[in-house]
This record gives sequence, structure tokens and C-alpha cells, in this order.
Amino acid sequence: MNIKFAKMRQLIALVCICTVISCGTKETSETDNTSIPKEIIADNIELAEKKHQLTIRERIDGPANIRDTINGKILFELFDNTLLEVAPQENDWFNIGLYVQVSEEQAETLKILPNQELIFEEKVVGKTKDTVALMILVDEDIALINGLTHKKNIKENTIPERVFSELITTQNFDKVYFDEFLKNFQFELFDSAEQFSDINQYLIYESIMVDMSPRDRMTLLFQNDKLIGLIHSREIQSHDFNTVELIRGHKLSTVNDISKELVALIKKEKIYFYNNVD
Repeated sequence: MNIKFAKMRQLIALVCICTVISCGTKETSETDNTSIPKEIIADNIELAEKKHQLTIRERIDGPANIRDTINGKILFELFDNTLLEVAPQENDWFNIGLYVQVSEEQAETLKILPNQELIFEEKVVGKTKDTVALMILVDEDIALINGLTHKKNIKENTIPERVFSELITTQNFDKVYFDEFLKNFQFELFDSAEQFSDINQYLIYESIMVDMSPRDRMTLLFQNDKLIGLIHSREIQSHDFNTVELIRGHKLSTVNDISKELVALIKKEKIYFYNNVD
């Protein structure tokens, strides 16, 4: 069900409720106002949007402060559910990035002054508390800003490695079991015909906070619609997978019943692949 359809259903339901209330009290009051209050419409639309919103990647559990160093000066505040670029956790802190719209003056000076609204895709997602330097000017009116935030300020269920680690505790490795996860975090089907004819690979890319030309952050491997393993650049919590080092920060973790020959083949092909990409 798409968001527009969900909104329509919410509004239709509200109209029906208001109509019933109006009809039930008509004998005592001919002046009842059956129009839907704007704030109720807005609240229901917001709920519908959140319900059908894809996670994509890490989001803020906010409001939350973003600082220049660990326990340092507050640079800006972010509102709840703001979408982020995130580097791996270090010492209970995340280095996060945020795309924001910038004015011509901000683009020229490469900074945003205090007490300015942070806007992305026409939505206010936060507010500066101090002067914030632009990390990267992506376009003439879009920039990336960054800072540090405590791990408690990142929603656990928006970290793909954490969600995946929970999923595999069930020992259900059927692909259909992972379909919602793949959709929610926007995994892409990778054309791997040159590497493996019978293995489907679904990947998400590493954050720009880690690499300006990111490789894959996590690639799930399915054979005959069964999960057989994954390539990952961040830690996965699982004692039921066998893990071997690849190169360039990647690891290969496979289920226990996969053959040593297939593990060796995947390892060989992946090392060759990473050696030949920028």
C-alpha cells in the first residue's frame, strides 16, 4: 500500500466517523461542525508516512545533539528520525554526516552560522547551535555537514548489521525471510554473472563518511533461495557463521554447512574483484 493511498484511507475513515457523530446528534444540534480539524488530518498523514517509510540507513533517535568532539561543543541539534550517513562506531560514538540545503552565501563561506534551520528535501531536520563548517559542497545548494553523536542517539533498528544479526538468530535462512529486510534497507541486486552463475548477491554501499568512492558495506549471498553467507565491512554478531578475512577491510562470513570448496571460490573471486575496483 503506498503512502498516498494510506492517506486517503485515513481521511475517509475520519470523514465516516465525523458523519456518524453528526447524524447521531442531529436532533439536539443542527449546528454541529462535521469538518475535520486540520491538526487531526496532519497527525494522521504523519502517522501514515512513518508507517510506510523505508529505513534506508541509520536514523536519529531525537532530538539529539551533534558535537565537534567526544563530549565536546554542541554544533547542531537533529530532530527525530533524521536520515544520516554514519561511520562505524568508535568508543560509544558515531561520526555522522547529514545532507542539508545551503544558501549561496553559505556555499561561498563554506559554513552555516548559529541558530539556522537545517533543511533537506524541503523539511526542517534540525537547527545549528554554533557555527558549522561544510564538510563537502555536493552541489551549489547541497552540502554535507558532520559531527559526533553518542550511540544512544542512533535508533538500533536502523543499523543494518544489528537488524541482520537479530534475523539470523532464528536459523531461518530462506530468502523470503529476508525480503522485508532487503527492501527496508534498499539492497540492490548485483549483476554477479561473471563471478557466480548460481549465486545472487544483494548489496548496500558503504557510507560516504568512510569512503568517498564507497564499495559495498554488506552483500548477502543467496544460492537456491537460501542465505549461504555475506560479505561485510562492519561487525556482524553471529557465532553460527564462519568468518575469513578478505582484503580492504572486508570479511566473508558463511553458514556452517557450506562446503570449503565454495568458500574458497567466493573468497578468491571477491579478492580479485576488490583488487580491480577503485
